[in-house]
Amino acid sequence: MKMQTHKLSPFSPLAGEALSLEAEIEARPEGLRLVYRLHGNLDALVWPVHSNGSRRDELWKRTCFEIFLKDGDQSIYDEWNFSPSTDWAHYDFSDYRQKLSSNARIMHLRRPLDWQKTAEMMTLTVEIPWPVHFLSTDFYYYSLTAVLEHRGGELSYWAMHHAGDRPDFHNARSFVGRLRTSHRGP
Repeated sequence: MKMQTHKLSPFSPLAGEALSLEAEIEARPEGLRLVYRLHGNLDALVWPVHSNGSRRDELWKRTCFEIFLKDGDQSIYDEWNFSPSTDWAHYDFSDYRQKLSSNARIMHLRRPLDWQKTAEMMTLTVEIPWPVHFLSTDFYYYSLTAVLEHRGGELSYWAMHHAGDRPDFHNARSFVGRLRTSHRGP
């Protein structure tokens, strides 16, 4: 599959901050490759301190980039969070915000996060495996999202599509991207 590029937009307009965010997704036999590019005044944001690249909860409370991946028309979906600190998280859900209790299916990154930042551009590249617990369907729905922490303490919520009257990345109506599973490896 060729790389698909999506422009992400904030849920609420940003006052005086010129930022733009795009995310790319590419299906490969071994999994998905994601690239997030944030342009603009990056000094207006709070950046997490670099870490050792471990699994960590609550990354969404600070600047982080995410993907939600849903198993076709099933209710099951995965959430991945990627922090510029190089920490990451993976969760699987049986239905809307119903986290599965077992950690047995927690998946790990295929490679460490690659994070690069200049004065006006941040690029985060990550590779994740295909979900092993999804049923055999012809396609997956997805949503590429981000949470940005601003210097004033407020958070902005970015997504390919915002469904509803408040930011809610778990809303299945926001999963507007579609991937054919024929790109999946054995």
